Amino acid sequence: MADRFAHVDGSTLSCNEDGSDLPDVVEAMLPLCAHWYDLGLALRIKPSSLDTIKATEHDPRKQLNSLMSAWLSKQYNYNKFGNPSWRLLCQAVHSPVGGNNPALAEKIAYNHLAVTPGPSKPPTAAPQDLPELKELQNLEIDDWFGLGLQLGLREDQLKIIRKDYPQNTKAQRREMFSCWLNNTSTPSYKELIDALIKEGDSVIADELQKKN
Repeated sequence: MADRFAHVDGSTLSCNEDGSDLPDVVEAMLPLCAHWYDLGLALRIKPSSLDTIKATEHDPRKQLNSLMSAWLSKQYNYNKFGNPSWRLLCQAVHSPVGGNNPALAEKIAYNHLAVTPGPSKPPTAAPQDLPELKELQNLEIDDWFGLGLQLGLREDQLKIIRKDYPQNTKAQRREMFSCWLNNTSTPSYKELIDALIKEGDSVIADELQKKN
């Protein structure tokens, strides 16, 4: 598991008043709000501490907040398992014991890559050829699941998105596009247009073609 996320930022996260990482961590974990207890076990928080949170807080969002605060405050054996970091969080989210959400883990990993020294590489696609999430999430796609498959996403990733955002087509569509953008080396309008045509959404494909 560690090798899978070796490219993710492993620097220590904190819960200090002078620049706390808590808001960013909680926001990233919101899709797992209902599964905060299992996530806590994967993060090596003691069951007794989790039971205290459960007895004290009754709102899942507040329970998640308390959990992540405890984790960032190193209320676990960090000498054995390592300091809080985006890398450790990805491992827990991906773990069957914790979040069991590979799609979310990969999304977090992409957003928190480790900084490596060296010359910067030129972009593989021109900026105007790179789709933006804020535009894509508003596309009225008839079948976001089918389009996701056409874009090369795995069926298990899409099922997790559907499970995490039940009866919320817009959120499902947004997460599908986010997953595509974050897990594709060179996402492009051409690839999206081709996928739309294959999926039968030729009207939207024509509109995108005219704009780009």
